[in-house]
Amino acid sequence: MEAEQHNDEGEDGEENGLRVGCCSQGRQIIVGNTHLFFHPLADHIRLLQAVILEKELERLQAEVKQETPHKAAGIILCGDLNR
Repeated sequence: MEAEQHNDEGEDGEENGLRVGCCSQGRQIIVGNTHLFFHPLADHIRLLQAVILEKELERLQAEVKQETPHKAAGIILCGDLNR
């Protein structure tokens, strides 16, 4: 199996995702990694960060679907969610 990697940039120009394509099957996986803010009284901040992350992963998934409409892209979310 061969794989190719694409680092995707968000609207702010920052790298925000990793897209891995499996060349033998033509499938793609979007990998999101995060480290959410921690403070005992900051649940609302983590919630905002999680919503932003979810929207960005959905944007990347839609972009992949537009590029290759006949193939689905899975999402893997990794990180320290501080909960």
